Amino acid sequence: MYENELKVALKAAEEASKLLRQGFQEAEKEVKDKKTGHVADYVTKFDYAVQKAILDIITRHFPSHSLLSEEDRPIPNNSTYQWIIDPLDGTTNFSRGIPNFATSIALAHKKEVVLGVIALPYEKEIYWATKNNPTRLNGKRIRVSQAQKLRSALVGISMLRSVEAMQLGTKTFVKLIRASIKPRVFGAVAADLARLSSGKLDAIVFNHNKPWDIAAGMLLVKQAGGKVSSVKGQDLLRAEQLVASNAKLHPQILRLLRQ
Repeated sequence: MYENELKVALKAAEEASKLLRQGFQEAEKEVKDKKTGHVADYVTKFDYAVQKAILDIITRHFPSHSLLSEEDRPIPNNSTYQWIIDPLDGTTNFSRGIPNFATSIALAHKKEVVLGVIALPYEKEIYWATKNNPTRLNGKRIRVSQAQKLRSALVGISMLRSVEAMQLGTKTFVKLIRASIKPRVFGAVAADLARLSSGKLDAIVFNHNKPWDIAAGMLLVKQAGGKVSSVKGQDLLRAEQLVASNAKLHPQILRLLRQ
């Protein structure tokens, strides 16, 4: 199921990766402030170029599907299918020559995410999963880690850009540190979720994220044996705070954050 959609998504991810690898080599990357009122909310010409490339590929194959992308207005076609796209997650990292950024492509059917693809261009890695199939990295099946002790776990945290997200992230940071955990802030939640699905991270806490940041990554984690849930029981794509983990650590993290 979703074989044709997966082929198209992988093609789009490969094209995005090629463009971003080329762009990453440029010494000067002009950065513009999106003026959303958020902290350091930047965009580059590569965000737009990659988005156009992805949308061109998808619309050529599925012209009737709806589209939701970070750098453009939604295209709400009368369809039960919606593509959810972040052309460049980790724009600040990318613009400063830090090789931690990602492209995220998800497909929802009747509001359920059924396909997810995340590309890490610098590493030449492409992760993918569909609703009924396990997560793969460059074609090889992967699984979440087997870590069971929270104190020795590698936990990522996404602070994002809004003042509210930063405040919540700071409180979360303090809770983790008091529990003798040293959290990591990498600056690209899509990349974090991909790495969690392959066992490189054990858990992630992320705050105030948009659907395009997390839709594909959450499916990758689930299909790799992990778990994703809202700290307050909210809808996953719009929750204030989410936890993703290898499932074994999940109850421990939720208890800690709910204190």
